[in-house]
Amino acid sequence: MTGYFPDEPRSFGVAHNTRVFDAEATAAASRDMGAAHYNSGAAAPGAFVYTELQLSVPFEEAPWKARNAALKMLPGLQNKVWLSGLQTRTLGGFDAFDTLDTALDFALNLFPETAAELGCAFYTRVFDASVTKAASQAMNSPYYTGSGA
Repeated sequence: MTGYFPDEPRSFGVAHNTRVFDAEATAAASRDMGAAHYNSGAAAPGAFVYTELQLSVPFEEAPWKARNAALKMLPGLQNKVWLSGLQTRTLGGFDAFDTLDTALDFALNLFPETAAELGCAFYTRVFDASVTKAASQAMNSPYYTGSGA
């Protein structure tokens, strides 16, 4: 993380940003959300949303069970991979949605409310899954190996 990744973009004259997450700390929470990475057989997504809350909380102290219960009620959310920043302990996730519209509604309207309730800044990115489907399938993405692929 400290050699190749900053050196490669520097050679192109662009800035770099790396985030590393602790998959072990979030495994139970991600499984509870049907994360495709744990062989849930999820349907192919229409969009992805990356989220990160700018606060530092050990994942085992985070209220993920209550948050999962609320997330399971969201229209269009198919599954979630929880993320916990390695050394930073920021909380976030990689969420799969059925359509781009439901993903945008979450990222623009619902997630900012969650951050406000926690009194912290946040970071989100929305990705159209349709434009990357073939490339993801070629890399054996777990999002395209389930029943909805």
